Amino acid sequence: MVGWIILGVLVALITAFNLIPVGVDFSLIDDKLRLAAKAAGVKLQLIPKPPEKEKKPKKEKKKREKKPRPPKEEKPPKEKGKGMPLGLTVDDLFEIVKKVLHHLNRFGHKFSVDNFMLHFTASELDPYYTAMTYAYVNEAICILAPMCRRSFKVKKSDVSTDLDFMANRFRLDLALEMSIRIGQIVGLGFAIAFSALGVVLKAKRRAKKEAKQQAKLPPPDAGAAENKENNSTIQDEDRMAANG
Repeated sequence: MVGWIILGVLVALITAFNLIPVGVDFSLIDDKLRLAAKAAGVKLQLIPKPPEKEKKPKKEKKKREKKPRPPKEEKPPKEKGKGMPLGLTVDDLFEIVKKVLHHLNRFGHKFSVDNFMLHFTASELDPYYTAMTYAYVNEAICILAPMCRRSFKVKKSDVSTDLDFMANRFRLDLALEMSIRIGQIVGLGFAIAFSALGVVLKAKRRAKKEAKQQAKLPPPDAGAAENKENNSTIQDEDRMAANG
């Protein structure tokens, strides 16, 4: 009974840990960059760094004189093995890369965009370039917005563009809040690990099969010796026939 209770507590703890959301908050507003990491609602500001507390000066300790150590004997460098690790080939590596990219593409759908804000105001010295920049930005937004909605779960978004013929430079305000559960990250790691393991096991089976086939073939030296004996016998017979 006690064992089942302990097992149930462990399962509950692992499940609760996997459900913890982690993410990133990024913003660029009024030319001020802010970046923070968050986990379970707790934010850790990374940029700009929070002001450090004043530390009390430490007492200076007396330095002890260190005794000179004897020189270490230099070991000869080890010879590195040739070829790729685990018997993999270039095709195997490409297959692993394809599987990783496939899982990463599916992984993007698990990201949750809690908030996305983009405010862009086009402004240049030349009104023509201002209008062209405004048109290009709107065209890019129309192309990228559907792709982002297909790739991510967007909960809240605020996108707007504007023109300003009086200012001398454009204005950009950007904010992004993304989150994902720890369990989803762990699931991605397991998926990539098992995919790579399948490729490695396949390469090992292929290497064993090639080794068995190679063992069945006759050694090249024995074949060469037989050919020499046959050639010498034929030459002796030709000489005897020529001498009559």
